[in-house]
Amino acid sequence: MPVDLDMLRVQLRAKQSTTTFAHTLGVVAAVELLAARYDIDREQARLAAFLHDVARDMETSELLKRILEYGILIDEIEAKEPLLLHAKVGAAMGRTLFGIEDEAVLQAVERHTTGAPGMTALDAVIYVADYIEPGRDSPGVDEVRRAAGQDLGHALVLAMNGTVQYLLRENRLVHPRTVDARNHLLREGMVVSHQG
Repeated sequence: MPVDLDMLRVQLRAKQSTTTFAHTLGVVAAVELLAARYDIDREQARLAAFLHDVARDMETSELLKRILEYGILIDEIEAKEPLLLHAKVGAAMGRTLFGIEDEAVLQAVERHTTGAPGMTALDAVIYVADYIEPGRDSPGVDEVRRAAGQDLGHALVLAMNGTVQYLLRENRLVHPRTVDARNHLLREGMVVSHQG
């Protein structure tokens, strides 16, 4: 059953902080451009963009409660960096609360924080759009924006580089999935799959 994006938008507006909702709208806008550029299903992309931060404003205690409730497995890095949990919880909420059955959409939501080896084009578009949406002003974001219009794989690697550099500057843990995803892209010539 298709999801009513207008209704989802209203629900998210009620759940998210003003800052997170503005960010979500920025990601949706970026996704629309990228989906058109890379011939990715626009409805899937918009749905994943709207959902990607549905759990972003949850306190750590609430995220951990949802992890248990949904039976989500987490690793040691996610346990020590609970902000990462909002991606897995968001995907589970998409399935259980919003009735989303499209595995590609749920996977893109789940992968938007750390990435993963073998990312699909939809996964990549959500990851990159989250990094380049108009409200972002991190170092190097303009380079990623330029790359996003030319080569999705290259933009994805640059976005991952920026994420890793930020985590290193902040003396935070870098999830091995991000390193593995980045290395996979470099080994494969920065190609993202249009499958699945």
